[in-house]
Amino acid sequence: MENSSLNFNGFKNVSKSEWVEVATRQLKGELPGDSLEWSTQFGIPLQAYYDKNDREDVGYLNQFFSNVYKHDWRLYDHLQVDDYKKANEQALKALNAGCDGVLFSMSQMPDFEVLMNKVLFEHCEVSFCVAGELNSEIMSYRESNNVKGFVLAENMGWHSDAYAQSSGLDNLTEMVVDFAQSPTTEPVIYMELGYDFFHEMARVRAARYLFCRIAEVTGINLSPNKIWIHCEPTGSEDEFDNLFVGTTAGLAAIIGGANSLSFNPRNFDKRICRNIGNLIREEAKIGSFQNAATGSFFIDKLTDQIIRRVWSKLQEKLGA
Repeated sequence: MENSSLNFNGFKNVSKSEWVEVATRQLKGELPGDSLEWSTQFGIPLQAYYDKNDREDVGYLNQFFSNVYKHDWRLYDHLQVDDYKKANEQALKALNAGCDGVLFSMSQMPDFEVLMNKVLFEHCEVSFCVAGELNSEIMSYRESNNVKGFVLAENMGWHSDAYAQSSGLDNLTEMVVDFAQSPTTEPVIYMELGYDFFHEMARVRAARYLFCRIAEVTGINLSPNKIWIHCEPTGSEDEFDNLFVGTTAGLAAIIGGANSLSFNPRNFDKRICRNIGNLIREEAKIGSFQNAATGSFFIDKLTDQIIRRVWSKLQEKLGA
């Protein structure tokens, strides 16, 4: 059958009431709401069935994400810099193994001559996660050497790697609160992602919207395309669990619109972790973001619920 002949015209439109009726019969008289409704691991209630009527109050999301340009996501290797020569060797290995760039974490000004030896800036990206006092120096180095990438200062409020230990949406709320107090025109958001696939996808989407909304309220003209979201699946002590969460969280980040990803090896092989990203891009052919989740009744509704909860928490914290 030719793809051009495929259509759904033969399927009858079903209302939610009709679905409930059929589902109730299938459940032998039990209402779907009693057994099929569930919640994310952070307590956001979810229905068993969504249709176009559930999108009546989330049209603003379609409008917002229609303004987000199509972009290719980047695969970074996240390296902790203690030994400059070793970090350089690890970076070259990662770049030769398919990574688009490297994210160096450091607490002191590095020896750039050693750290960047044989790194060709015209063919890759180099980003930095640094102690706050190094921010301006690193920015100066990037600009003078025409280095592509971002700088993420550890003391910025919207950088937080404590997600695995936080509960509910507190982590996202803290990032939004801190951004409201110190807004900028090109924010970088660092997010650790966990097991809950749909929740994490919606959380990445909500973060982009919330930062733009905060900027609007504070009088800053912030394009959604100027926000860089870097995601990293939270590591696990179990190697097989690590493989699972890396894959699902990585997919959630990409579909949610992340700009770049790193995969945390923890007690897992670093090469396999890198190849999770390579497989997603080269085998699954998910190489770019083009508002992939927009139009899903369920994801739009979940994103809206996260936005509303965080916004309410934000108002409480700021005394609005």
